[in-house]
Order: sequence, then C-alpha cells, then structure tokens
Amino acid sequence: MWRGHGPLCLPQTQEERKMEGVDVAIIGGGFGGLASALWCHRLGLRCVVLERREALGGQLHWIYNPLPDYPGFTGDGAALAAQLTSQLHSLSIPVHTNVEVHSIEDEPLRLRTSAGELTARACILATGLRRRRLRVPGAETFEGKGLSYTASGCPEMFEGKHVAIVGGGDGAFENALILAKTSPHVTILYRGDAPRARPQFTEEVDNSENITLLCQHDVLSIQGDACVESVLCEGPEGQKELAIGALLVKIGLEPNIQLVESLCALDDTSTVQTDRLQRTTHERIFAVGDVCTSLDPSLSVAAGQACFAVREIERLLR
Repeated sequence: MWRGHGPLCLPQTQEERKMEGVDVAIIGGGFGGLASALWCHRLGLRCVVLERREALGGQLHWIYNPLPDYPGFTGDGAALAAQLTSQLHSLSIPVHTNVEVHSIEDEPLRLRTSAGELTARACILATGLRRRRLRVPGAETFEGKGLSYTASGCPEMFEGKHVAIVGGGDGAFENALILAKTSPHVTILYRGDAPRARPQFTEEVDNSENITLLCQHDVLSIQGDACVESVLCEGPEGQKELAIGALLVKIGLEPNIQLVESLCALDDTSTVQTDRLQRTTHERIFAVGDVCTSLDPSLSVAAGQACFAVREIERLLR
C-alpha cells in the first residue's frame, strides 16, 4: 500500500501489480475525490487518490472569498482544501500528487500514469472542470503577459489599466464590477446578442460609468510586443482594434472527460453520464463532482455523490 504524498513508485512486474492493486482508484484530488477517499476509508475499501497537480483541492483554490453555502464551514476554498488534506493525512489515506493519469485500460481496470501502472477493482473519476481556453492567435503567447483566466490570483496585472473581458456570464460581469474599482475603463466583449449574467450584475454594469458592454463582438486575435497591447475584434460594424493593457478571459468551464471518452457515455453537455448512484455506463467506473454534474454543480452535491458512489462500489465488490 502506498503512503504519503509525492510521485508514486508503482510496481513494474506483473506479479507486483497484482499484489499492489487497490479496490478503488480515485482520479482527481479536488473536493469530490477527497470526499470519496474519506468514504472509502469509512467502508474499509483500499483506495488511492491520484492528483496531477502539486496541491490537493482542485477548484477550491479558485475560491478566494469565504464559502457562503457549505454547511459548517466559513473559510475560503484554500482553507477547506488544507483542512481536508490534513484530515486525509491523519487517517493515512494514500494520496499522491504530481501524478498524471494518461489512460485507463479495460478488463481489468489498469491505469497508466506518469509514475507507472496501477490496477484497480473500481475507479472514481473526479477530474472536475478546467477553464475553457480562448483559441485565437496570440492567446497562448500572451498568457501570463497581460492575458489571464483569473483576476483574483493576479490583481496587479489589471490595476490602473484599460481591461477587456471576454465573456457574457456571471464571471465576466462580476469581475468587470470588481476591476472597475481600480481600472480607468473596462470593456466587456460578448459574442452573443444579450449577456447571460444575472440581472443584478447586468444592472450594475449598465449603471457603471467606466464599463462598456459590446455585444455581438468576436475576438479575432491578440496583439502586443512583450505583453498584451490590443485585441482585434469583429462586431456588427466590422473589424476594429481595441487598445488595452490587460485581457481577462471568462468564457466558461468544460469537463475533464478525456480519460473516459472511449469508455463511458457522455450527456448532451459533454459531461459524464451517470445514474442516481453515480454509475457510468462502464460497470466499474463511477464519476462524482463537476465532471458529471452540469445542472447543479456545488460542494454539497459532490459530497453526496461521493457517498452514493463509494457505497455502491462497496456493494459491487462485496
């Protein structure tokens, strides 16, 4: 049984793989994955958590404000991630960071990872979401050089500059209102006819003197020398170049489904299809959290899904 954090030293011979197999391999060390590990411990299932990043917590690290709706906890996301990490340590639950899962092979379930191979009797996919990237010329070049997908993590990138925000949802409008306090002007570029943000945000933006909303505007490219200097966009009146000092991209999130696209069915929102017990269309692969929850993603939902999934796995393996 593997212990502690850090890269795995997975067994390499066929006999060692058989000896070192686990009951449940949990892919993803975010909230849903860690909740699943706690349930595995409670039900006596041998599990291992595999997380590709250095820190546990996943999207919890995107939450910079106090959590308003998770029962019994009032800190921010990083504080909850630290508390969960400590809890798993205290229970000696095997967790391994900096380990990328490259593929899942069937019959039996075998995970090929950056640290070797691992066999499991069942698998829980808890890979969550990733920020949808802006795919136009210059986006990759200027990421971190005036282009960012988060404003909370790097406020100095936007302060005192004309900021353009790409997107029309709550994230775009809420960030526009925040950045307008320290930026001379904020321009929201949205490709649709009308923004999708909640009325409370759209009304505040409409009443703001230094926020401009441009609907029906597509971003074509990003230009600059050492950092972002302008964005080329196309609207109803044709193409135009907008001089800016920073670009914030808020065009939504997409599920991390690459590992199971050939093994499990997806629903019409490209999330993993599950039943009420978190079973996918593969008999031994389960999914929890945002990777399978497009309607009501939340910490409370993920915690409940972890309970359902692990209890059903325990019945399956009994």
